[in-house]
Amino acid sequence: MRESGVASLRGIAAALNARGVRTARGGRWAATQVGAVLRRAAHPAPWERPPR
Repeated sequence: MRESGVASLRGIAAALNARGVRTARGGRWAATQVGAVLRRAAHPAPWERPPR
């Protein structure tokens, strides 16, 4: 998606929906969901972090 120039959460959600990518529950993507996924990816929970 970066190659296509999509930068906003709304744009990412629209691109995922256009590609037919469904959420874990089989629904369509919304900007809030994309933001939550990106936040979790950037800051994993303590039990998901690799050991030091």
